[in-house]
Amino acid sequence: MHRIIYFIVEADTPDYAVTKAEDDLRELVATKTVDYGTFFDDESSESSGPKRWGKKQIAIKLNTDEGKKKLLSLLRTDYKEFLKNIQEIRRSIQENTNDEIYDDNVDSFYFTAAGERRWLYDGYSGVQNCLEITYILHYYQEQNTLDNVWLVPCDVHT
Repeated sequence: MHRIIYFIVEADTPDYAVTKAEDDLRELVATKTVDYGTFFDDESSESSGPKRWGKKQIAIKLNTDEGKKKLLSLLRTDYKEFLKNIQEIRRSIQENTNDEIYDDNVDSFYFTAAGERRWLYDGYSGVQNCLEITYILHYYQEQNTLDNVWLVPCDVHT
């Protein structure tokens, strides 16, 4: 399954932001969080990145109106996915015995998916909630580097 995730990185330029996000992607691949990824400055793939989703900015400066809107959109999307998974868990609990849930891999997917965050990565892990993003932004603000923080989109396969 393909989806677009965003890396939060600190860099001086959009190109350097992509380079730093590439390092983070290698870590996600190494830990088998994703199978592979394609950034939107890579035209070589026949089926991912810009070929699948169309052209996108290679990096969006977070401390801009566009960056703030994108961040809010990602957090909202994550929350909607969480609610969808919780709804499926509640349905499964009502309709099935413990043994049926334990043996059913489809329902267990929702239990796993409800606990993971899938849209935004900060170089260490998926951003878990709004409080965590607040801590991340506060860190960059205290370091006086918030103007050098970028969101870098990447088409990943899981």
